[in-house]
Amino acid sequence: MGSSAKQHPSNQLLPAKQDRSVDTRERLLRAAIDCFSKFGVGATNTTIISEAAGVTRGAYLHHFKLVAAAVALMVEDAMGQIETGIKALFQTERSSTVFIDIWKKAYPDTFFAGYEMMLLARHDPELKREWLYQSKRFAIRRKEVLMNLFPADVAVNEAYPFLEAVADFFRGMKVMEVVRTEEESRAVIKSIGRLFDAELTRIAKLRIS
Repeated sequence: MGSSAKQHPSNQLLPAKQDRSVDTRERLLRAAIDCFSKFGVGATNTTIISEAAGVTRGAYLHHFKLVAAAVALMVEDAMGQIETGIKALFQTERSSTVFIDIWKKAYPDTFFAGYEMMLLARHDPELKREWLYQSKRFAIRRKEVLMNLFPADVAVNEAYPFLEAVADFFRGMKVMEVVRTEEESRAVIKSIGRLFDAELTRIAKLRIS
């Protein structure tokens, strides 16, 4: 992450001298993400988070830094799964449930917490900077995985843009859960899945590994 990472609030959640800071930080962030998902970012305060984490309010610095650090942890979690997910997606023969699996597993309910944070970032320059930083890291990681699977021109000009299109579709599907039944969502995914299948198969045939 380099020295520039020091400029990001997500790296400033806990004082360096704090005892058991790594463990406390992890508990706080996991509790924060859970609370943001259950109650919404706007309705979650530091008292709620500290009670859920089982720590005192003095264990962290500021609510915003907790939000920013939660963004960073969510990205880290996603990056830990991205290689397996991309390899499974760009196969010439995929599971018949692959698109439902993406919807259910790659976009859990914690997605809503991240989406709410992203909307808040529209009016908060610091939070926006954090999101841009973390999003860039995530994009770089996706491209790295694709570069190991495809020739460079295919990875950059075909696989990556299509992967982004698939991701954008499922982000929209997750948001629309608010006003759709599960049956309606499954019908939409089944319909668009036919289009995804054809293009994914075409690109997958260009893999080098």
